[in-house]
Amino acid sequence: MNLDIGLPTDQLRPIIRQTLAGDGEAQEVTVEAVNRRGRRIQVRVLGSALRAEGDEIVGVMLTMEDLAP
Repeated sequence: MNLDIGLPTDQLRPIIRQTLAGDGEAQEVTVEAVNRRGRRIQVRVLGSALRAEGDEIVGVMLTMEDLAP
């Protein structure tokens, strides 16, 4: 649960846990992050379940979208 990419991991942990523990529905949150140039940005993060054979949830994929105009 430790990422060093400018995202507030404390705000991402709940959607990761909900996705792993739930029925696999995608979870979404909007957070303020820091891009690789050091600028603050708004990012929409979508957590989607990764499934193995038999439909077992084995991980979470985080997809990020920069919400800048």
